[in-house]
Amino acid sequence: MSESSLRISTATAGMPPSSRPRRRRRTGWVLAAVAAVGAVGGGAVWIANSGEKGGESLTTALVERGPMLVSVTETGEVTAEEREVITNTARWSVVIKELAEEGKIVKPGDLIIHMECKELDDAMLDQALDVDTADRAYQTAATRLIVARKTMANKVSKAEQAVTDAQDDLKKYVEGEWPVQLAETQSKILLADEELQLARHTLKTMLEINKDPELGQPYSDSEIRNEQLKVTRLELNLKKAQDEKAILEDYTHKRTVRDKETAVKDAQLDLETARLEAETEIRLAEGTDASAKMRLTKQQDRLKELREDAEKLIVRAKKAGLVVYETRRHRWQAPVTVAVGEEIRPNQQLMIIPNMETLQVETRVYEAIREQVEVGQRALIRLDARPGRVIEGHIGKVAPLPNTQNPWLSPDVKVYPTVVKFKDNADLEGLKPGMSAEVEVILAELTDVLSVPIASVFAIGEATYCFRADGQGGYERVRVTLGRTSETRAQILEGLEAGERVLLAPPPGVRVGKKAKTEAEAGPPGPPTTAPATAPAGNERGRERERPGPERERTTPPATGEPSSRPARITMSP
Repeated sequence: MSESSLRISTATAGMPPSSRPRRRRRTGWVLAAVAAVGAVGGGAVWIANSGEKGGESLTTALVERGPMLVSVTETGEVTAEEREVITNTARWSVVIKELAEEGKIVKPGDLIIHMECKELDDAMLDQALDVDTADRAYQTAATRLIVARKTMANKVSKAEQAVTDAQDDLKKYVEGEWPVQLAETQSKILLADEELQLARHTLKTMLEINKDPELGQPYSDSEIRNEQLKVTRLELNLKKAQDEKAILEDYTHKRTVRDKETAVKDAQLDLETARLEAETEIRLAEGTDASAKMRLTKQQDRLKELREDAEKLIVRAKKAGLVVYETRRHRWQAPVTVAVGEEIRPNQQLMIIPNMETLQVETRVYEAIREQVEVGQRALIRLDARPGRVIEGHIGKVAPLPNTQNPWLSPDVKVYPTVVKFKDNADLEGLKPGMSAEVEVILAELTDVLSVPIASVFAIGEATYCFRADGQGGYERVRVTLGRTSETRAQILEGLEAGERVLLAPPPGVRVGKKAKTEAEAGPPGPPTTAPATAPAGNERGRERERPGPERERTTPPATGEPSSRPARITMSP
């Protein structure tokens, strides 16, 4: 996490904020320790041993139990949440007659700036218009408006009547003509069906009589064929009547309904067109009438505007604030001199008045720890203007979306703009916007936990280890389980006990690198090859991790040989 520092303090966690020594951001040795922690999987790291010559004395640290503070520290700047921007809101170029000094604290009602403009009086000469011409134009426009309203009302009324007639025609057909036509076709079908049934019965009777030998076939073949033709003709008549009904229902009726509905729509469209034309004509006539009327009242309106401009030449403070001459809305704009006698253009910004009661600190939170920062969370504020003093605050706002910290150099580094509020308004006294600040956001305040310096924790493969000193110049490798960590200390969940001492650097001759051998590959002779341990700052204790239990391997440092005196060297792989 570039440019942010995670801090864990056991010695000062129980002290009041005002009595803690101010923490500086990264020193050289802290940078080396953080780089070592972040180098797993990224190349080799060599850390110098600070022991005595010959390796008989090694630098160690105590395994401590007690409170532990987890925090993240970032730089920030004092800003005002509310501010008043003073500009020349008059539509004239003005000259500054009087103004408040820059840096002055003003109260509500205090004079901020007084401007003057002699051109305001001369501008009133253009207000004398031809009143008689304007009055005649207004009377003509009013008459035309009355005529347009009556003419358009008559046209709309005719169009409404046409819509009513078309709707009546549709209703007449659907409710009157169509049922009659349908009944007629149904009657034709019934009649044709009755005639067909009668002819079929007659033909059947004739055929049955001719089959009786006793009757001697009284009907001739010609008579039977005539009856058969009659049946065929009646079947065709029935089919024709049925087809006529189908055509009437499926085509003629639907088309007639569509035609009449189209007529209704056409009439409605004509009505809508008539209304739009009427609205347009009336609006034009009303516009002409309004324009003529505006010419009559133009002088009074213009005079009112000029009086409003004159009132804008005197600006007084609405709230208490600090006078700051700021004439540029954007950095690329050229500055303007704010002084008595200077000419100021319209809409030119002159100064800003930050509300000193709304001071806050704007900082940032990196994406890696965004989920651990919430509104209302405790924060400590340190100001360069107040060295040695710690001010209580809390998180007031965290932006919902991140920004790119540096779009050109670091496009992938995302930060969330964050606002820190002061807990007590009394701390605002003497502060000014733009002051540099350092914000320490408290992520966690742990109690009664075991911890060691982060520089004493290393990794072999997927496991983490510490080198525990035995008090006799030797050491043994101990497998540990980490809890929450920071750039200075790491919480130990398993593997060590309070009061033990661990080495702050690998023993002389021990190489720390990415490709460390496992215990089986390393073999019995020689010290193990290790890599620094990594654990993200603020990780939760309940996160799943391997817990194989403590594992120890005793190793004795070489009896001879010089300790490495070169500074920490970091090699990162791409």
